[in-house]
Amino acid sequence: MREWLEERAQSAVWNLDVGDPAVTVRNPNGSGVTTTVEITDTENPDAGAAMVNGGVCSSLPSGEISSFYVLTDEPPAIGFWYR
Repeated sequence: MREWLEERAQSAVWNLDVGDPAVTVRNPNGSGVTTTVEITDTENPDAGAAMVNGGVCSSLPSGEISSFYVLTDEPPAIGFWYR
């Protein structure tokens, strides 16, 4: 388990906490898999939305994204990201 955690900590994969009430995640293409999502800071909506390229692991028929990730050294500034 420790080895797996160490490997994950050094991974370039960052996962967005889509359950965080401080952000909204919208798939601008509707339901299905996309590589670009729109993330809005609900505590500062005037800051505008960030369009983030990544991968949708799963989405609901309504188009709501339930899992999203990016491959990068540093995660986007908006939202809570974890490895």
